[in-house]
Amino acid sequence: MFLCTEGIIYVLFLFLDLTGKRADLSEWLKYSGILLCFFYLLAIKRVQSDHHELCCARLGMAGTLLADYCLLLHDYETIGVLCFIMVQSIYLYRFYTGKAFGIELCKNILAAIGVICLFYFVRIPIDFLLVITVVYFLSLVHNVVIAIRKSRILGMGMVLFLLCDLNVGLYNIRSYVETSGLINELVTMSSHLMWAFYLPSQVLISLSMEEKKR
Repeated sequence: MFLCTEGIIYVLFLFLDLTGKRADLSEWLKYSGILLCFFYLLAIKRVQSDHHELCCARLGMAGTLLADYCLLLHDYETIGVLCFIMVQSIYLYRFYTGKAFGIELCKNILAAIGVICLFYFVRIPIDFLLVITVVYFLSLVHNVVIAIRKSRILGMGMVLFLLCDLNVGLYNIRSYVETSGLINELVTMSSHLMWAFYLPSQVLISLSMEEKKR
């Protein structure tokens, strides 16, 4: 039932996006798909052996709901990206706890500092939104690598998550550099591809808890 409902939502909002009809309805369909993922995780019964991961999965999806509320429904970019940083931190805590979590978190921060310094030297305009976006993106890449090693379904979900955000980055690239020709065409295509990857990613992340129990 969960997969069938998500499939119907997916087909409907893709149709609306590709035909340019009812953008408002498309946005609410997209958000309802993420909301359904959250309710799916809440419906999973707690098992002592995976209590930690289930709690992290629920908190991560709750943070995703908040981030999408800010970005999809209200265009609060800074708050939305900060929420997604929180989500990736929760997923990192799903993989590591205690001292190991702190070490992995420091790796993300140091990598972000290195990239920001590189941007500064190549004279890319730097603002707060760019800084937190870099922190978020590197945290996501880090989690993708870990997830692939941990679980097949979770790994696929995180890879799709990454593909979504690569398209988000491509869509927003014109804010920082001049584009033309093929790049402009890719930017237009990316506006459709981001959600084509995003909802399946959240569905797979939700299903990964069931995979663990088997």
